[in-house]
Amino acid sequence: MKQPISVALTFIFLALVCVPTNKVFAQSISPKIIFATKIDSAGNFSSVHTPPLPYPIDPIKGSSLFLIFRANQPIPKPKIYIFIDKKENNNQYKEFDNQRISIENDSTPTAYGSYLFTKEGSYKITMADAEKKEIVSSFLTIIFKTNVVFSEQIDDNDLPLDCKSEFELGTEKNVAIYSFLKLSRPMNCTDIFHQIYHYNGKDYSTLVVNDKFAVKPEWEYTYLKAKYEQKGKYKVVIKTNTNLILGTNYLEIK
Repeated sequence: MKQPISVALTFIFLALVCVPTNKVFAQSISPKIIFATKIDSAGNFSSVHTPPLPYPIDPIKGSSLFLIFRANQPIPKPKIYIFIDKKENNNQYKEFDNQRISIENDSTPTAYGSYLFTKEGSYKITMADAEKKEIVSSFLTIIFKTNVVFSEQIDDNDLPLDCKSEFELGTEKNVAIYSFLKLSRPMNCTDIFHQIYHYNGKDYSTLVVNDKFAVKPEWEYTYLKAKYEQKGKYKVVIKTNTNLILGTNYLEIK
């Protein structure tokens, strides 16, 4: 006996509708890692950073990110791990740091840790269970907001104090300012140039300082001092003797 056409069509319709719906639901609750700069006491996060866009950090102090794990079910006690691997020159990710997060509430599907990033690079962030088995991973790129910062003082650890971009000329009609260069790699040169351009009302084409300094190729940072005697806006460029620009930034003397 042949099956009625209406019943057959109904079966095909259900097959087409139900299967994709289940797949979409399964994808929507997949565990994931979220990067955010703010989170309140209730665990609500905001200012989400979305890779593959790079996350800019302070070159001197670094910047923190919340590494948030959102699971598709309550996270079992007693802990989970965050593994942070950093890409090396051979393009392989090497263990860089890790965190352990205690799970005290057996009904929470979310856990997070805060991490202070201080170095540029490409990172792999992995969430793992109590047996250190990987659950989910994501990739994050860290860059400096700028490679050059300005300060009137350098401390005993060779770090700039009170970095800013605006300075007062003062009663002595001049102000000495350090240009602090911070890299994530060796300079690979023996000489660098500290070039300062004054804004002439149209552009920064007026060169007022062009000092040469000796450095060691393995250095990743240094600081260069210059005296400013005129109010106005300035562009600072630090480059190698082969004209490779290591850093650029702007300041103003008032």
